[in-house]
Amino acid sequence: MNDFLFTFVTPEKEIAKQIKVKEILCPSETGELNILPQHAPLIALLKPGVLSYKISSKWEKFAVSWGYLEVHPKGVRVLAETAETGVEISKLKSEKKIEELSNKLKDPLLTEEQIREIKKQIEKEEVRIRLSNSN
Repeated sequence: MNDFLFTFVTPEKEIAKQIKVKEILCPSETGELNILPQHAPLIALLKPGVLSYKISSKWEKFAVSWGYLEVHPKGVRVLAETAETGVEISKLKSEKKIEELSNKLKDPLLTEEQIREIKKQIEKEEVRIRLSNSN
């Protein structure tokens, strides 16, 4: 199988710059995307989940929040708001954050937009816990 070029950045760090990968699994708003060499061009909105990419026979995994994925003829580019490896994540902090956010959801004065935003934050923390458990 051919390799393709992959760039993966957040506002704080450059995770991968034009590295050769064999495959990418990426959480998108429309479902998980499996990107292989010569994939059709597309732009997708990321949702919280685990983004994985394969270098040789090894998988690298990151908990990502929101962002964008672009597949173009020369490779793939991911711009994520946040990205963390399992070892960078504190499971206890994420559990505490979920508890705090869940308590906020009990407020009867929240708007629909506030409820959606809190649920997105809970989803992000759940993904972080899942990845921290896989190490």
